[in-house]
Amino acid sequence: MKGYKALTWTYRPPIQGGAPVFDGRLPCELPVVELDTSDAECASGWNFTKAPETALTIAGFWPDGWPIRLFEIEADDSAIVRGDKCRAAQITLVEEVPVIPVIEKLSKRWFPSHANVMALEQIAWYEALGRPMHDSAKVEEFLYEALSARGLNWALKMCQSAQDVWSFWTTFNAQDTRTACDAWDAWTFTWNVRDACAVWNVRDARSVWASRTSQFAQDAWDAWDALMAFASGIYRQFDIPPNKLTKGIRDAYAHGLWITSLVDENTLGWAMT
Repeated sequence: MKGYKALTWTYRPPIQGGAPVFDGRLPCELPVVELDTSDAECASGWNFTKAPETALTIAGFWPDGWPIRLFEIEADDSAIVRGDKCRAAQITLVEEVPVIPVIEKLSKRWFPSHANVMALEQIAWYEALGRPMHDSAKVEEFLYEALSARGLNWALKMCQSAQDVWSFWTTFNAQDTRTACDAWDAWTFTWNVRDACAVWNVRDARSVWASRTSQFAQDAWDAWDALMAFASGIYRQFDIPPNKLTKGIRDAYAHGLWITSLVDENTLGWAMT
């Protein structure tokens, strides 16, 4: 049986996490594992799907804040089908499959009246989260642009790691939770996104954008917020410019930004990859 399997940017299972399943060299025959032959859709075995779009819908476009990778596979004779999913005792990763055409296909399903423009936005985020460049000066420049677009006159604080960013946020939140929450909402426009979610019924797209497996995946949520605002803007569901949560921040990720978070009142912390 042929099929498709999604892995994270570093070749890890996108839902369960854990160690990389291989080292990137293809083709790769994965080891034999225990296979559950029950009727359960999710059970032990090497899981995969028959259609590439199903694999991405389950795994998400950027589950850990980095672009998902998609592989064509061949399963051994033990392969079974359970609903939209398949599994086998052993599979071979044959070749990597481009993700962008799959995003375009899903966009036609989710956004029939705005498929092209929504595909371009999702692809732009997919590529930016790959961090093709590494320039801290550019990241800072684009973060100031993002703050300006959101009407925030805040300072920036560069941190050495994602852990440092979250440590500063934890301390700030513990000292003044209400101020921290208000500041967070000002940065993310959480209330606007919630309003949009209440009236927008494209659940599959939202779940794909929102999926994440790491506490440090604020990058995944920045993409989710920006795409929700963009889609809700073009569908005229609330009155803000569609690119309000995209401007600056996406370019910052493309230049090597790892994570952002509030670290003090009116101060946005950030760290590079």
